[in-house]
Amino acid sequence: MINKACVFITILFALAGCNTNKDQLYIKIDLSSERDEGRLTPESGDKVYIVGNFNDWEPGVTILEDPDWDWVFETALDLKDVGNPDTLVFKFVVVSEQNRDLPNSGWEIIPNRVVPIEAILQEEPMFIFNKSWSPLVEKDLTFSVSMSNQVVLGFFDPEKDNVQVSGSFMEWNSEGVLMTDTDGDLVYEIEIPVSVPKDEPVFYRYRIKKSDTEQDSYIPNNGWEISGERTYTNDIGLNYFNNQRRVLKVTAGYDWVAKHTKLTKADELYFVLHYSGGESRNYKMERTHSGVFETAIQVPETLAGLSASVNKNLEEDIYSQKELVVSVKGSEIQLK
Repeated sequence: MINKACVFITILFALAGCNTNKDQLYIKIDLSSERDEGRLTPESGDKVYIVGNFNDWEPGVTILEDPDWDWVFETALDLKDVGNPDTLVFKFVVVSEQNRDLPNSGWEIIPNRVVPIEAILQEEPMFIFNKSWSPLVEKDLTFSVSMSNQVVLGFFDPEKDNVQVSGSFMEWNSEGVLMTDTDGDLVYEIEIPVSVPKDEPVFYRYRIKKSDTEQDSYIPNNGWEISGERTYTNDIGLNYFNNQRRVLKVTAGYDWVAKHTKLTKADELYFVLHYSGGESRNYKMERTHSGVFETAIQVPETLAGLSASVNKNLEEDIYSQKELVVSVKGSEIQLK
């Protein structure tokens, strides 16, 4: 678990390694991604420059070098030449001596970088081409997620399984930080003190971590939410795992599938939910290790009944049911 002591120690180490020469700004940028994508070839004469309010935005004036050949280019700017005593406004640009056609003519496509000079002096940041950067600030991130829907769907057992949260604030560590349910209401919570970039959004996702004895049991997306990355706000309130408040679980056993259709390994099954007015939505049914097909569906809370069908490859309806009565808390349909 991340704690304030760890954050404090991290900051101390960072400050200990800072530049002690307050007359120069040390600028470093990681261009390994540009190298990997073929947009930077120093062996062909490509050069990297920093341009900004201190050199009239002219490429070819302030060059960066890569003495270690690790695709980290660097230079030192004299503070007396910077001009603005508080803020550096700048960009990086790759210049091709062979006049290769580079994206945006070699210039970064992000907005002009505006960084306090004090932040550069203290933190000696490692910039990354085409990615913004801002100084670190300390925050307490509070997370709260309800797992009741995953209990209904059978993907989460509160007696055995754990809930974790991970995100950009910890470089998407796959283990994440363990959350706890102190009162048994299936709402898991955690508060995490971290250091994060001041002006950049924080992204996160929840994950179900199966117990060691349940590692082989089926769980979608290896436990991660399938709803995608979330953006942290100061008033996020209570989340629902996968943003599903009302859910329906549909399973089709091997015998049912064999009776109604002949599937090859390349074929796919879909559960099709039909709404009033002709609207329908398709949900792919995943094949589990035991041969069962299943899917999880979010059902509108105001809907009392549904019509549905099972479809092969989104082309052939092989089963239909006129009405499915769905409870408010969630339900399960087994096709037998």
